[in-house]
Amino acid sequence: MKKIVTLLLLFITINTIAQTDTNTTCYTNQQVLNISNHIRDLEQKDSLHLVLITKYNTQLQHYTTQSKQDSLLLLYKQQEIDLLHHQVNNYIKLVKVTTPKWYERKLITFSAGMITVWGTLWVSNKIQ
Repeated sequence: MKKIVTLLLLFITINTIAQTDTNTTCYTNQQVLNISNHIRDLEQKDSLHLVLITKYNTQLQHYTTQSKQDSLLLLYKQQEIDLLHHQVNNYIKLVKVTTPKWYERKLITFSAGMITVWGTLWVSNKIQ
């Protein structure tokens, strides 16, 4: 019993010391309104920032998608360039194969034919 009473007295004294030693602050109604308005403003700003963050995240996703598409487009363009170079090389080979040889040119064969006819006529005029 003596222990309970001392424990009770100890509890009461600690409680009174704690209540008297703490520096309690009392706010006026205007200060409470200012604090609550400030809290509301901060909550509103926080919600706006959350909306902006979600918009920025979606924008970031769009940019990453666009970046991937651009890299694929560059890859396809490079493949197209390689194919066009291959096509140009094939055309060069085709031109080499289909161009006539020096003796197959029209100017040479025409002039050779004229020289032959002229030479034949000259020789036949000399013989007569």
